[in-house]
Amino acid sequence: MEPGKLPIEVVASLLSRASVVVGIHGANLGNIIFCPEGTQVYEVRPASGVWADYEALACVLGHHFLGVPQAFQPEGKNPIINISELMSLLCTTRISFKWKSELLECQ
Repeated sequence: MEPGKLPIEVVASLLSRASVVVGIHGANLGNIIFCPEGTQVYEVRPASGVWADYEALACVLGHHFLGVPQAFQPEGKNPIINISELMSLLCTTRISFKWKSELLECQ
């Protein structure tokens, strides 16, 4: 989902039913305000130099937060996500998630 391309009502409706949100550090992660209390929030972010603003927001909202440090392109805009590492982390925390329309379950 690209929240910036959807009407806010649609974003709010979708996230109001979310139990897990995985997002890249940036303004769209602020949409976790629409998630129910207890949502698991994973922020893909640079390994260093990041403000803890979304972590603080998640805490205030009663969500469970985990920062997922990843390497980013030199200009700092695009993460280089290690999919295997991310899937392993999600499985370690006992989460099933959809990836390219296939349900991958933690073993």
